[in-house]
Amino acid sequence: MNGYQSPSFHTLTPLSEIQTRVRSAGQALAQAGLDAALIVDPVDLFYYSGTMQAGHLLLSPDREPLLMIRRDPDRAKAESPLANVVELAGYSALPSLAADHLGRLPDRIGLEFDILPIALFQRYQNLWPQAEWVDVSPAILNQRSIKSDWEIGWMRRAGELGRRVYGRAPEFIRPGRTEMDVAGLMTAEAYRGGHQNMLRMRGFDGHMYSWHVISGKSGGVLSRIDAAFGGYGLSPAFPMGAGLKEIEAGEGVLIDFGLCLNGYQVDQTRMFSYGRPPERILAAYRALERIQELLETHLWPGAPARDLFRMAVDLAERLGFGDHFLGVPGRKVRFVGHGVGLEINEPPVLTESNDRPLASGQTVALELKMVFPGLGAAGLENTYAVRESGPEKLSPADEAFIQIET
Repeated sequence: MNGYQSPSFHTLTPLSEIQTRVRSAGQALAQAGLDAALIVDPVDLFYYSGTMQAGHLLLSPDREPLLMIRRDPDRAKAESPLANVVELAGYSALPSLAADHLGRLPDRIGLEFDILPIALFQRYQNLWPQAEWVDVSPAILNQRSIKSDWEIGWMRRAGELGRRVYGRAPEFIRPGRTEMDVAGLMTAEAYRGGHQNMLRMRGFDGHMYSWHVISGKSGGVLSRIDAAFGGYGLSPAFPMGAGLKEIEAGEGVLIDFGLCLNGYQVDQTRMFSYGRPPERILAAYRALERIQELLETHLWPGAPARDLFRMAVDLAERLGFGDHFLGVPGRKVRFVGHGVGLEINEPPVLTESNDRPLASGQTVALELKMVFPGLGAAGLENTYAVRESGPEKLSPADEAFIQIET
């Protein structure tokens, strides 16, 4: 008997959502000539099953999914609408469970190569020595990039929470407070609204955090993350984001704070200052507003991602900010936007090398940053749903450069 009951404050993924996703995955497997796919990544497992309990999900072109859970099968049964949920005693049981479910031992099996550790891949190879293993990560990410109305609804709610959290920021920003002081106050406000502070990212070291609060010269500091700047962070062991630098009057304060509800994220950046910030930072922000306005008019289904990148870079150069847009020369990032949803670095990426067109239902964060070493950074970022009728902004927080009166 299942001893676990989901609490009333949990929202479970509807059966109709899971059925649609599983059906699309089965069609992709059939087109690729695969017997099955073994879903291992927790985010992908949640996407197709509705639970993130530790285990494996077996997908196939012609059978219902089989969810095999190590910890906790009772909770997985309560959270997932899938009919076939069984306990997995150990990895060695995977082949027999798969064979019993499919009526045969699968020979061509899909795996998520982009996130799979080598040791785990070798374990699967030893369990299925006759199998051919095929990368299904691109197909999964392509499917996940198109959001349903249910998914966009959660992102819309996260954006509304962002409006509330950013609305409190002027109360928190004061000279003498550290970046971490402000980050903590904003995070506490977000927690009260049900925010999941860990922002998931795809790939090795795939995690992020909400509290990217950068003040003054912190905005000119590079770090290990693939961003125009990184901030000092707390120590060499955590060398990114907010640090213990004190905020000063008359400097720009950039807050890049992602909000997440029920696993779905919205990414956004806003600017503040206590007193009047440097004119160069204000002028850069006005330029970013113009770049965002231009990109919004082209954020339509069918628009090639690289065209959006090129037009943003070209406008930055015409406005006199070419050396500062997307970072300092020689250290610039090569994208002006990225997909966002269950992970904060989903397809599509708006970069010069990506000629794939945008599609209706994709959700994209336009991430526009400028860097001035020794002075600071300016940033503006919003998340949009790509629609046939035009982009829907999912991050409604006030976009004005808010100057707090001294």
